[in-house]
Amino acid sequence: MLGQTLNVAAMVASYTNTVCFNSRHCILLAHQLERVAPTKLDKAQRDALDLVKVRAQEVEEVRKARQRVAPRVVRSSRLAVVTAWGAVHGALTALSSFPKEVSPIGAEATALLGAVFADGTPGMSALDAGAVWAEAHRLFARTDEQKLREKIDAMIAPALLQSCEYAFAQLGDAVGVSGERQPEGPKTTLREASARFSFAVSSYARALSVGLDETDEVTLARFQSALAPIDVVRPRYSTIGERRRAGGARRGPGRALRARERRSDRQPVRDGDLTARRRSAPARGADVARRRATDRFRCLEGPAPHGNA
Repeated sequence: MLGQTLNVAAMVASYTNTVCFNSRHCILLAHQLERVAPTKLDKAQRDALDLVKVRAQEVEEVRKARQRVAPRVVRSSRLAVVTAWGAVHGALTALSSFPKEVSPIGAEATALLGAVFADGTPGMSALDAGAVWAEAHRLFARTDEQKLREKIDAMIAPALLQSCEYAFAQLGDAVGVSGERQPEGPKTTLREASARFSFAVSSYARALSVGLDETDEVTLARFQSALAPIDVVRPRYSTIGERRRAGGARRGPGRALRARERRSDRQPVRDGDLTARRRSAPARGADVARRRATDRFRCLEGPAPHGNA
């Protein structure tokens, strides 16, 4: 009887203790818990389940905000601006190559090139996203000040400048100078939202465990089935300590190097002379420093050429 009670207590604690879930699984777990929830929930249990759904939605909002300003989104918007203005420059360059004996459009295109691209080329390919936005902003300002928009649209396809405007707006939204994007919060926002969700899940489990009869198998089975989705997304090891106790922790390269150095520095003490080890400590420290410097140099410079020490 005591063993059964202890087993039930351990099972209940596995759900009521706070577990850190992956932020990608929060909204999934909230929907699964709602789907398998008991049909009859009291007010405290229903409020706890509703809080789980609210916390999961908060995690999703943080993830959406982070995805909107992800590096790949900024890179794609930056590349779109560079490509669009490069197309405008290429079209005008192609038209400027026409000899004046064939068509006067060559001279007009050359004049437009000098007016819009004063430096000769857009020069955006080597710039970061913020500098690309600033350069595109200057190009639009120059076009508007000199009233060149109608001339460019009449000479080349109007869709080229329209694509420049569209890409410019997308990049402005990505870098945070236009659109509805909010300033990016601290990096701990997602971690805090996930922690609040994990606490809400454990609170829901505690609400279900109130009044649980450890001798009633039907009640225990209902309790486990209501929280079964947690077992699917539960991390294998919740803490680093559990991973180390299970033998799953691996030494990093720095720790492995220090362990090898400590083993290599262990020299037997002859004739019980402890002063020998104390006297050789500075020398051993110099050897360790020399080996570390050599290892860093090899990592940076690569293997030495043949024939060199």
